Amino acid sequence: MPRATKREMSGYYSTAQIARELGLTLYLVKARMAEGLLPEPTRTSASGVLMFDEQWLEEARRILESTSLRKRAPQLRTVVATIPSPNEVLGFTPGEEGRLPTWEQMVQYFDRLDEVSDRISVERLGTSTSGLPYIAVAISAPANLEPEAREKNRERLEALWDARNSAPDKRQDAIDNARSVGFILAAQHSTEIGSALMSMQYAFDMAS
Repeated sequence: MPRATKREMSGYYSTAQIARELGLTLYLVKARMAEGLLPEPTRTSASGVLMFDEQWLEEARRILESTSLRKRAPQLRTVVATIPSPNEVLGFTPGEEGRLPTWEQMVQYFDRLDEVSDRISVERLGTSTSGLPYIAVAISAPANLEPEAREKNRERLEALWDARNSAPDKRQDAIDNARSVGFILAAQHSTEIGSALMSMQYAFDMAS
């Protein structure tokens, strides 16, 4: 984990402090900078720590105050238009009376989302006893789905899983930078189809 000395940080805010000042999460601060919606950091220390001064903070506040959801709506509508709904791929709405998708159709839908959305990643973990693909679908911001980022997040979460086996600095790094992960087991029992049907609509909502 990169660190800066007190002398280097004198007169500057850390990313965590900036997040608190702006009322954002650490992730959102970094994501908005990556998207170009917030300015580049004022400085970066020799060890790679991002540093921000008062001028940066005032500019960030001005940007956040002047940026409305209405101004971003056209861009959002464009993104939604590129993501197919379950109905568009299956030919019917999941949960519709008298219609039940096959597992192959459901996998096809998730594969389609993987093709068109950088917020969806489909992994094949193996095959079932019937020879069908056993999949896991990850949904997150594009930067979080990069292989290196996912592996780093696993390491950070492991430091909190059993704190007895991790050093204090690794635990603090995890607290400051790890991404929370929600796990939904939506197709455990073949006779309980509701959650599996829901998962397609949920993935569509999150991707769009």
